This record gives sequence, structure tokens and C-alpha cells, in this order.
Amino acid sequence: MYIIAAIIAGIIYLFSKGSGSKGLSRMPDEIAQWYPALYKASSTTGIDYRLLASVVAQESGGDLQAIGSAGEIGLMQMKPIAQQDIYENNLTSRKDVAADGWNQIQDGAAFLKLQLKRTGNLYDALRAYNQGYQGSRYNSKGSDYANQVIQRAGTYGFDYRSWKAINE
Repeated sequence: MYIIAAIIAGIIYLFSKGSGSKGLSRMPDEIAQWYPALYKASSTTGIDYRLLASVVAQESGGDLQAIGSAGEIGLMQMKPIAQQDIYENNLTSRKDVAADGWNQIQDGAAFLKLQLKRTGNLYDALRAYNQGYQGSRYNSKGSDYANQVIQRAGTYGFDYRSWKAINE
């Protein structure tokens, strides 16, 4: 089943890149190459693939091997402590950050979903994704991050105003 979904997503990716379809054709190739994984993570978490693509673009620029200055790893720049958080909340079976892009995207999406459940809204969830969950205490860096992710997702066709979080 997993292989069939990946093949279908890959076919959709190949045809939609040249067709001018909303979203995918607007993404840089470094991000669009991850469409099958983004689509799968979207279908399992309920988070729009264009928003997930924007997080990948913001966090790593699509670089699977990206390492952040604070120990963040991979496409979604997950820290080991964030990985532990989703593991302890039964959102993944992996204790360590995955080495492959598919699982990095799936786990990053699960972490964002966890932040949505904690905060109740997308803006604060993105701030929590960037800075860690802190209740209502976020600095301007987290706000800038959330604004940048939402703005970029908008260029991919994501409509922040009409999107509803999973819990809403």
C-alpha cells in the first residue's frame, strides 16, 4: 500500500510540475522533489502539503543533509528533543531523527501536528515548531518564522485564512 501511494504521488508530481497546477508548479525543484513524501505526510497528519513544503523550504531549503547550529537535523530541522517529544506522544516509532527524507518529513509533520494540538492555532504552532513549546512566551524570532512560513506557503497556493487546524 505504501509503495502504491508513493508511485501515485510521484506520477502526480511529474505531471503537475509542467501543468501549472496550483502549488506544486510554484515550488522550487529542491522542495518539489519531496512532493511524494509531503503528500504522504499531509494525508497522515491532515496538514496541507503546501504548508509542509514551506516548512521544508524555511528549515533546510530542501537539503536532506542540513545540520543546524543548535543541532537540528535534516529537511525539517528536527532536534533530538523534538523527536523524543513525538516518540513519547506515540506519534512515531523512531527515537532518533531519521536519516531519510520520507521519515524526516513524516516526523516533522507529526511534530507540527503536536504543536497544533498544544496551541490551538497555526500561527502559534509554527512559533512552537521553531522555538519549542513555551505556552504563550515567544520572541520576535518565532513570530518572524511563522510569518515567513505562512507567506511562502501562500506563494505555493496555501490559503491561511480558510485553513482550519485539525482540532478546530
